[in-house]
Amino acid sequence: MTSGHVRPNLSDVATNGPLRNLCWRPYVLPALPIAVAQVVWTHFASPHQHSALAVALLVLGPAALALRRRYPLAVLGAVFADTLTYSLLGYAQGPVWLALIAAFFAASSQGHRWVAWASLVFGYVVFMWLVPLADQGPLPSLPVALGVAAWMAALGAVAELIALRRHERARRLAGGTKRTGAGRVRSASASPESSTTCWLITSR
Repeated sequence: MTSGHVRPNLSDVATNGPLRNLCWRPYVLPALPIAVAQVVWTHFASPHQHSALAVALLVLGPAALALRRRYPLAVLGAVFADTLTYSLLGYAQGPVWLALIAAFFAASSQGHRWVAWASLVFGYVVFMWLVPLADQGPLPSLPVALGVAAWMAALGAVAELIALRRHERARRLAGGTKRTGAGRVRSASASPESSTTCWLITSR
């Protein structure tokens, strides 16, 4: 004998229920390779210069990227501060910039292009000149400074291309939506019911 209670399907609950807002995979999964690359690559670059705090800082930046679509500017600021803290503490250098680059692209592609460019210029000044001065280390040579500037300019150019392509795609989608709406209006006006109504009106 079966009861009238129907057991809910877990897949339906995850798709249509309150768990639908917890689709975390598109947000979290891209950050995982960045965290692994920063920790593992930096460890192999200088295996004896790491501590628990260094590992935590290397993971904290990629972890913040999980919120990059909802809070792009806050994530950019948090990752910038995390990377700056790591550099000021004098830990071993490696691919510690991956999370900051990803945060920069996220902010630029979501319409905050001027803020992203400002962070790029500010980061160049801070990491190339102020951090060495704070550590009382040698300043970068002119070829190194020019090479890093060219590399960061290339990053900015790529970000601009991505932002322009997103804007163009959004404009085409908006145009297609308007044409679809206009087509529905024309179809409704040309329907048999509307033609019959017009015939009744004109025949009176």
